[in-house]
Amino acid sequence: EKIAGLSWVTALRAPSIRQLLEQGSLQLSLFDTQNLAEVTDPRFPGERLVICHNPVMESERVQKREELLQATERELAKVAAMAARAASGRGRLRGEAKIGERVGRVVYKYNMAKHFRRVVTAKSFSFERDEGSIAEEAKLDGFYVIRTNVKPDRLSTAAVVETYKSLEQVERAFRHFKLQGLQVR
Repeated sequence: EKIAGLSWVTALRAPSIRQLLEQGSLQLSLFDTQNLAEVTDPRFPGERLVICHNPVMESERVQKREELLQATERELAKVAAMAARAASGRGRLRGEAKIGERVGRVVYKYNMAKHFRRVVTAKSFSFERDEGSIAEEAKLDGFYVIRTNVKPDRLSTAAVVETYKSLEQVERAFRHFKLQGLQVR
């Protein structure tokens, strides 16, 4: 429900950003030297979408993904070794269901299931990275989208970003106070 006179600035979540890219509303070639661009999309009528690119956030995301992929691979290798031991009669991890359950715990622990192809049989388990899935996710590394209903004559594209970042600082400060024992009723 819209309230007359109410203006807002918020951000889109990753699935919505991916939809913008898939529908063609977001074109990664739009960015100027300030690493931001403004677009419209029919799913957000009367709203402005400001797409921002942060190279620091991008490198952090690349590093974090690689750490999670490596941690997942280490754990999956352990499961494969356990299944191989069981197949030779020396282990207890037998059967497709038990191996699959153990594999599921690993890939969902690190939220990396989508980035691995897995083959589970009654006596074995193998896996490999899904490089296509990883590359697809990497396309949006460092990108975020700010959404607002404030008209351009009241708030420029750059000012939308500044406003969002100032809101982020307020939220960070509030979280800090909450963690330091501030009790809010």
